Amino acid sequence: MVTTTCPTVEEARQEADKLLSHLLNQSYSITDLYQYTDKTGVPSHWRIRLDHPQKEKEIRPVALIDGEWELKEPKFSNGTPLYNLYEIYKRPDETVWIVEGEKCADALCEIGLLATTSGSGTSANNANWSPLHGRHIIIWPDKDESGIEYARIILINLINKILTSEIVNLDKLNLPEKGDCVDWLKMNDNKLPDGDLFPLLDATSFELFYGNWEELVCSPNNPPEIPAHLLPEPFGIYAQTLSQSIEVPEGLAVFGILGAVSSAIGHRIKVSPKKGWEEVINLYLLAILPSGNNKSAVLKACTFPLIEWEKTQAELLGPEIKKALSKLKTIEEQIKQRRTKAIKEKDHDLQKLEFHEIAEMEASLEKIPFLPQVFLTDATPESLAKSVCEQKGRSAVISDEGGVMDVMGGLYSKGQANINIILNGSDGGHVRIKRQETSIDINPLLTFCLFAQPAVLQNMAQQRTFSGKGLLERFLYLIPETKLGFRTHNTKPIPEEIKNAYGKNLTELLEVCMNTGLETSHYWLLTLSKDSSLAFSKFQQEIERELRPIGKLYSLSGWGGKVCGYSLRIAGCLHVMNHGVGEGEIEMETMTRSIELTRLLIDHALFAFDDMGSDQTRDDIRAVQTWIQEGNQFAFNKNDCHRAFGGRFKAVRELEEILEILEQKGILSGPIDVHTGGRGRPSIFYRVNPYLF
Repeated sequence: MVTTTCPTVEEARQEADKLLSHLLNQSYSITDLYQYTDKTGVPSHWRIRLDHPQKEKEIRPVALIDGEWELKEPKFSNGTPLYNLYEIYKRPDETVWIVEGEKCADALCEIGLLATTSGSGTSANNANWSPLHGRHIIIWPDKDESGIEYARIILINLINKILTSEIVNLDKLNLPEKGDCVDWLKMNDNKLPDGDLFPLLDATSFELFYGNWEELVCSPNNPPEIPAHLLPEPFGIYAQTLSQSIEVPEGLAVFGILGAVSSAIGHRIKVSPKKGWEEVINLYLLAILPSGNNKSAVLKACTFPLIEWEKTQAELLGPEIKKALSKLKTIEEQIKQRRTKAIKEKDHDLQKLEFHEIAEMEASLEKIPFLPQVFLTDATPESLAKSVCEQKGRSAVISDEGGVMDVMGGLYSKGQANINIILNGSDGGHVRIKRQETSIDINPLLTFCLFAQPAVLQNMAQQRTFSGKGLLERFLYLIPETKLGFRTHNTKPIPEEIKNAYGKNLTELLEVCMNTGLETSHYWLLTLSKDSSLAFSKFQQEIERELRPIGKLYSLSGWGGKVCGYSLRIAGCLHVMNHGVGEGEIEMETMTRSIELTRLLIDHALFAFDDMGSDQTRDDIRAVQTWIQEGNQFAFNKNDCHRAFGGRFKAVRELEEILEILEQKGILSGPIDVHTGGRGRPSIFYRVNPYLF
């Protein structure tokens, strides 16, 4: 600003009368003249208030610029100075009250408070708020939307720079719409309440004041919990009590039960959301928790009905198998003796006849019945193939040993493991299995329920067997928060009636499916009710949006493209838990539970793939989010964020893409253009969801 003299208030008033004569001739009158100064008290400009009997007030600036009086503000290199700036510097230890408009500021000053303003609500972006850095402030907005927005802009400019801040609780002032502090003082004899009784927003309200935020479903450090109540009774009750009894996350019990149910029924049920689409319901499940979290105990508690059923079958079929083995051994010995005799036979015709009869004996050998086996606890691709052949296309692996994944990934076979059976076993795809001198064509349906330690995820990502063939995309992931360090060790065992109800229901499902006969390819088809079909269709559209470049599944398109199918599989499992095995329609309640559970598992998958370190975008998202949290930043400047990461983001656009994703997640709101002073371009600010902290 350049001026030739230091004007007085009287001079400013005289010149205002001249410059504003066109308004004065329209029945306007000058009612106030507000003087702005620098920090030493030297006037810089004035704001003139004009009132009219029938019209809205007018506020006009007046300043002496380069020796001439003009109806405009001077140009300030650091932004327009605040009102009462001299008093702000003169009283450095006092609380500063910020209001909208000079009239309000003067009203508070008259009762002994230190008050300031940038002027009208639209002036906040252009003001120089730096004199308030390190100060305690109280914001008193006008009771209207523009007043609230004025306060929000102030917070954006001052957040992380002031000592403390508070906001007047407008709801407790009994003010009319558009009411301000002047109106309140008139209602209260120009006095503030005694003591600390003035109504201020509490901490939570203050955090939410500067934006309408929704609570984050997924916490910044852990995926959301998987509640047991998403499973129908008695399975959900059992999951809940199991979780409480051995102090593990409910989600771990839910996964264990889903694995047990899928092992029992996965080969007998399909879900058809529409004609031409049939989804099998066997599941590939992988839960990750550190050692010491009772993973083995959970699996044991979830699979005990399956184990007991296998023992019963062994007792029933054992004598028959023993008898068949004895008979086979006898016949094989006879064949061996006759073959020895045939070799020594001199008569060619007799020898030929002997070998023909031996062949007939071999062809008539009865196959030894195999014991039905619901699941394996350890498996290689080869042993799994053998089990699939014996069990006529179905098998399952339920294990708490991460080594299963290492073996299947070829860690001990130079990465050459043949995992075609695992790949195709997720949806019943064709597999040709070599058995001795023959080949068997089969369409396997497998279930995996694996509980492993965190290192397994990194190993999986590093093994080309998994990462290069799409096996990672076939699993549903669970990354529950450990309870280690927070357990009481003072729990009660699962009530017998709850345990028995779970065991009875799971066993009944298993018996119906197994008694259908392993030799048959029979299955029951589930369709969707009208309401369920509509809900599923909406969920499909939701997932489709998330697969777009700004969606949270964009970087997981391989996995995300299968999510809707997974929700149908889960719905099928939930339906069978509720209604038993058979044809039927999946009800709305069941589909709603399945969709809710699937949504939660999406966040777990994001964390799982993040931990695998398989995507740079996810690394960048986590880095920016950590920077926000560690800095406790309720708002930040985009350029400051870019500088904070050095060369991580070579172009600002790379950072903007990450910020867009965080905005889609509900973590950020923005961008907002904020003029923090000066003649340059406005700064780009983002507001941060306070629920992040």
